[in-house]
Amino acid sequence: MPSILVAVEPAFVSVGTLTASAALAQALGLSLVLARLPSEGRSDRPDVPDDLESALRAVQELGVQIQWCPVQGDAETGLTDCVQEHQARLVVFAEDPQSTRLEGLTGAIIRNLSTALLLVRDPDPLRRWAQGEATLKTMLAMDFSACSQAALSWVQGLNARLPVDLELLHVSWLPGQRRRLGMLNPREPHSEEAEEAEIRQVLLREMGEFSGMPPGVRCSVGLSLGRTADAIAFAAAERESDLVVVGTRQRQGLSRLWHGSVAGGVLAEVRSNVAVMPLASESVPQVGPLRLVRSILAATDFSENGDRTVQAACALLPDGGTVHLVHVVDPHLPETAQAQIRSRLAALEIPTARAAGVRLEVEVLSSRTPAEAICGLAERLGVDVVCVGYRGRTALGWGSVSDAVLKRSERPVLVVKNPSRPGSSR
Repeated sequence: MPSILVAVEPAFVSVGTLTASAALAQALGLSLVLARLPSEGRSDRPDVPDDLESALRAVQELGVQIQWCPVQGDAETGLTDCVQEHQARLVVFAEDPQSTRLEGLTGAIIRNLSTALLLVRDPDPLRRWAQGEATLKTMLAMDFSACSQAALSWVQGLNARLPVDLELLHVSWLPGQRRRLGMLNPREPHSEEAEEAEIRQVLLREMGEFSGMPPGVRCSVGLSLGRTADAIAFAAAERESDLVVVGTRQRQGLSRLWHGSVAGGVLAEVRSNVAVMPLASESVPQVGPLRLVRSILAATDFSENGDRTVQAACALLPDGGTVHLVHVVDPHLPETAQAQIRSRLAALEIPTARAAGVRLEVEVLSSRTPAEAICGLAERLGVDVVCVGYRGRTALGWGSVSDAVLKRSERPVLVVKNPSRPGSSR
């Protein structure tokens, strides 16, 4: 039978953690297994036997049966064996301020096992939720990866049992978002506050698309210049969260050394209960559902191939939608000239668009790097497809704007080639 496995160290027993784990097991329909870790030479505290005895009595009063799994030899290997033997769905640790052992064991678990890990720092909210006495205030610190989808699926499973008050938090590095959204070059007289507000709106929209916005779930965005884990810990403390949930990619070796571990940082910095969710702990499809194409960005330079690009974009919307017509100009171009370009874009004749009910929106971007500006606008608008024309490489072998868009874009790109170049290949 699937179980909750609680790691118990003889030198430190948390009565609250054991009773909370028993209540969780009862609420989730799981058995309860206690994995007794070797003491590693630490002397038992005199209160431990009484505490353990009282904890076991409290567990028995809940009607939860206990199984023991003694861990022999190396704690990490033995604990892994216990997890597999008892089909553990959740491995529970109690924080011991007097022990440095916890960090190594939890780190090994989140790197190597396909099992969720729960670090208990305040067991009372967990017990009260499991016994139906209170809602569990939960913060899910997410990115847009499959492991965050697994974490969301796990929390939704909890909510199917008993009410969970869930907030999704995405913490993003501000300079990286400014670059992704094409905000490094001056566009219009924007204040930093206005730019940050726009970044938040884009990320909130993307969070809604990613999560499907389950009923009652709130989304919030944190823009950081420092460590992600520190920002998550600050937000959790500010909101007085009972539980913080985070996914982990389980990086190994040099990849872990280079990228670091947000999950490890959250375990160390957050002062409330923390659940770490590896991808394999939940069944999550690796490929999301196909999206209908409803909005397209079409970049044109007013050449013949540029006009063909716009026509191709409109042809992708036979049932209507929006095409954003984009032209990129030098930042020093006078405003009067930019106004003329806007008028020229608006005057483009596209019969197929009119017939299909396609709405045309006009955008003139000021940038020295057209590909960066195009991709940034595509992210801000959330378009489904980016259309660009391709006229081949220059005489010096330099790539075109379409090359740069293909390399940079996070969205599908349609490259429209010029048929007047016979024998060209792409």
